[in-house]
Amino acid sequence: MRAFTYIRMHVKKIAALGVLAAVLFFLVREANIAGNKLPLEVRQLVRNLSAKETEWQLATAAQPGDALEHFVLIRLSADNPDAIRGIRVAAQTNALDAYREGSFSSRALGVTGDALFTKQGVAVPELLPGEFLDFSWQTSITENTSFANGEAPLLESAVTVSANGFSELKSRSAVSLYSTLERSSVSIAKEPYVAPKAYSMNPRRAYEDLGTGVLIAGEDLAGIARLAVLQTGRNMAWRLVSNDLLEAGIPAGLDAGTYTVGLYDKAGKQVSGTLSFEVFPSKNRAIVVASTPSVVRSGQKRTIVLQGIHLDENLQLLLSKAGSGQVHALESLSRINERVLTAEIPAAISSGTYTILVGDDEQEAHITVN
Repeated sequence: MRAFTYIRMHVKKIAALGVLAAVLFFLVREANIAGNKLPLEVRQLVRNLSAKETEWQLATAAQPGDALEHFVLIRLSADNPDAIRGIRVAAQTNALDAYREGSFSSRALGVTGDALFTKQGVAVPELLPGEFLDFSWQTSITENTSFANGEAPLLESAVTVSANGFSELKSRSAVSLYSTLERSSVSIAKEPYVAPKAYSMNPRRAYEDLGTGVLIAGEDLAGIARLAVLQTGRNMAWRLVSNDLLEAGIPAGLDAGTYTVGLYDKAGKQVSGTLSFEVFPSKNRAIVVASTPSVVRSGQKRTIVLQGIHLDENLQLLLSKAGSGQVHALESLSRINERVLTAEIPAAISSGTYTILVGDDEQEAHITVN
């Protein structure tokens, strides 16, 4: 009875304390969520292959039977203090039915096939500040798709991105699709000048006597006319892959140190965005800088191509699984030239991420076995 009387006398104070506790709980919860937010930018674009449009944003018309191409760019800002490790990218379940088998690819990882659409998705050991991942695949609109109220479903072909110690991110497509009744009202693709932007580059490391191929991601890269190493003024060889990707070559013969890539538009103006890379001394030792592909399936032998410098088929090349003590020798080494070797990954190797070793020397190249 006393408790009831006390509550009745202090009901306003108790209510205020309850509201304050709820607010504090919400603030603490939001702070925890914000602190656990995955610091990656995930951008997805869609274009209609059947409409033969060249710009992602202009491919807004669709009809039953059309094939769509999806492009996802996942990047880590160069301002981020640390690398992100244990990344996994997977297609959502509702994207599987419309997926066109064998159309998945990633230039940054050097993989093709269906890896994104398996249960495990694609595992990536780490993403360094200023680097990115690219994923593309195709879906199709079935012949019996209905266009209610003139708008077609976007066939939610999203992906989820997760990493060790962080909450998940989900991609979101940038356009919606419309029925054939509205196709005639879609504006014809034009080529207005849009200032290009450069965001990220993979890889951001090279060796002094080894020319290195890199991928550069950005927006409206079709407006790029020239690439150069700013410290030397030397032009770089390059080619446009898409409006969001281009391939370039870091020339061999640069001294050890840090360099900046300058991108210039057709008016000769330098594009915004600073892309830097570091050149390391090789000291005439064997170095492996990349594996193609870098993501493979377990349970079967797989031939890979290793790129580097001073490579020889008599080298002891090993795969070391982090934290497990497992080491496997690469088999059937075959030298193409001093910069290219082929090798086989044993079928018995278990799933996980492996570092390539040349003898006892750990290399920067990694291989992920799904």
